Amino acid sequence: MARKARSAGDIMRRYDSLEDRELVAAVSRRFCAGESPTQIREGIAAEFKEGVEGGPKRTLSREEPYQILSFAAMQGWLQFVPPVEYALGAKLKDDYPWLQGVDVVPSDSLDHVAARAARMLLQLVRQAAHESGSKKVHVGLAGGLTILKTVEHFGQLLRQPSAALPKDLPKELCFHAMVTGLQLHDPRTDPNTFFNYLSGLQVETDFIALHGPALPTREMIEELKENHDPTQEAFRLGKQIDIIVTSGSSWKACKHSQLKALMRKEEVRALEENHACAIDLLWHPANEVGPIPNETRVRAMTLMGLDQLPGAIKEEGKKVLLVLGPCSSCCTARDDVLRTALGMEDHHFTHLVADSRTARV
Repeated sequence: MARKARSAGDIMRRYDSLEDRELVAAVSRRFCAGESPTQIREGIAAEFKEGVEGGPKRTLSREEPYQILSFAAMQGWLQFVPPVEYALGAKLKDDYPWLQGVDVVPSDSLDHVAARAARMLLQLVRQAAHESGSKKVHVGLAGGLTILKTVEHFGQLLRQPSAALPKDLPKELCFHAMVTGLQLHDPRTDPNTFFNYLSGLQVETDFIALHGPALPTREMIEELKENHDPTQEAFRLGKQIDIIVTSGSSWKACKHSQLKALMRKEEVRALEENHACAIDLLWHPANEVGPIPNETRVRAMTLMGLDQLPGAIKEEGKKVLLVLGPCSSCCTARDDVLRTALGMEDHHFTHLVADSRTARV
């Protein structure tokens, strides 16, 4: 009779003691060193021949290496870190020499792109602290799942023991929400909620929230900026931002632009028919020329407009990190977003992290 396959719950319960976890660590270490399941079994039999501190000796069945590795993966202890695709990144920098930094990840996983973006953000934070001599660096966060995952990985990087962190980090990081929440049923995409992932870091932290309606009219935005104290203060403090982290969505290749989904059909039609709207970037509609003039009744409420980024980059030295991984809903590559953003008349970002399918522009 065939042996019944173990469920995930069975595997989780199987390795719950200290000795079991030591066994999991030994198996995982050997697997990451490239050993085959047979080599792992033989190595474990030799390593645990006398047991651990008088405990029973351990031998593994043929199936057990796979079960242990499955358990370690479910716990998040085994992770694949893809390398950087240097050739494709170098080509982008050659073709667009105004780009100050490019990392291309040979993966179709949004999580892999976000992890690499978190590392680039850490580099930008260190660079900003060094160049300004300031002990406090300000980071502006746009919303969406791509930035959420980037923030999550960034928080993990800065929770490492202090001995493992670079010595040139600023004393304090201040995070600014750059857009109000747009999603009724998925508040995770609201940058105000990202702050939960940025607690307990190895540097001091400060947070500046942005509150207001998701898609206000132009008149409402001006009124809030002038008469609503918290919003007015958020816009005033937003001028201190050193680094902006944002993403973008396609309006043609896939149907999952949050901005497009929230706008009225007649407004979407006008943007597409009258202005050839192709993407949104920093929650603003854009075409191959650049940001589309604000002719719609409503717009996303952001600390800074897309049309302000070129001046902020050129005149104020701000850095803008554009993170483009595959669509989180349908895995469609965002090569059209990158192609459009690269081809605009003005430069709206300085640094790029993208997956390899997106980067083939």
